[in-house]
Amino acid sequence: MAFEALGRGFNLPRLFGIRVRIDYSWFIVFGLLLWMLADNYYPQTFPGQGELTYWGMGLVSALLLFASVLAHELSHAVAARRYGLPVPGITLFIFGGVAQLGREPVSPKAEFWIAAVGPITSIILGSLFLLAADSIHATNDIVSHTLFYLGLANLMLAAFNLLPGFPLDGGRVLRAWLWQRWKNLYRATRAAARAGRLTGAALMALGLLQIFIGAFMGGIWMIFIGLFLRQAATSSFQMTSLEEMLRDVAVSQIMQRDPVSVPEQLPLDRLVEDFFYRYRFTSFPVERNAELVGLVHINQVKEVPRTDWPLRVVGEVMSPLATVVVVAPEEPAIEAFRQMSQTGTSKLPVAADGRLVGIVTARDILQLFRIKSDLLD
Repeated sequence: MAFEALGRGFNLPRLFGIRVRIDYSWFIVFGLLLWMLADNYYPQTFPGQGELTYWGMGLVSALLLFASVLAHELSHAVAARRYGLPVPGITLFIFGGVAQLGREPVSPKAEFWIAAVGPITSIILGSLFLLAADSIHATNDIVSHTLFYLGLANLMLAAFNLLPGFPLDGGRVLRAWLWQRWKNLYRATRAAARAGRLTGAALMALGLLQIFIGAFMGGIWMIFIGLFLRQAATSSFQMTSLEEMLRDVAVSQIMQRDPVSVPEQLPLDRLVEDFFYRYRFTSFPVERNAELVGLVHINQVKEVPRTDWPLRVVGEVMSPLATVVVVAPEEPAIEAFRQMSQTGTSKLPVAADGRLVGIVTARDILQLFRIKSDLLD
């Protein structure tokens, strides 16, 4: 998969220069998988062993399966880099893994190979695990059964990702084909995303069927996957559409000119009365002699005792320019939007030659996107 995962976690050592992150939700599915393998799967398929053996097989299988998922996503990332796309990182989370691409592929060919290499990797790994299991079956049943499970799991991973629902790999292959056929990325993405939502609905229906026949946990999990896929298809389509429609739009075309700024030596009590209360913004650019020097946020003022507001000035509490994300007027609007998404802010100062020339907000960008979308539909 190649859509963006949300959440928090911690970083692992980089692989091929790519950041690898484990989301905290990963531990939920890892624990469930370990319990299922040790308490159910291996005792049923390989009876007669001790409980410690089953838990050992389960632990090794769970770790190697997620290593396989990482290899799957790493193949996406390496392929994306070969086509010149930035890859901020890979995240393992509750529904598997995701290679986060900095932008969309520039051609149907690049889209096809970046998507296809993941399932190909899983098929190769699955085949190797099955061959290894067969070759040592006569000498070590424990290792053989473990490798056999990993072989099947990798082939199932490949099969699932090949479902024709965007943003799964199969959905991206479908989009590449439609993109090549129609010569229109927006139209191809819309069709592939619709297939993704239908695939998600089908998985949810399958989950309900499983619940009715008694497979409660499997059914609930299938419903969650279906819900996630439907949401991911919608959000991926929106982000791709946003990039496509704003590809040639510069920040200068949508920024708010003549923005309200505050002087560096302004006392905090005047900042509150004359700016926060009057304009009802939560942050303001800070200037010194007509040059942009920082940004002051309402939270920074709240940290100062009220009795000290008349005694403290903006320059003492503001974020200095070196720590503020600033965009240039000629920068693409979609890049500004990416910066907002990464930093969690809703607006950015726009500066040229060190001077403040405007403010660009997520609201302005999304409003233009909605207008363009309405005109295309």
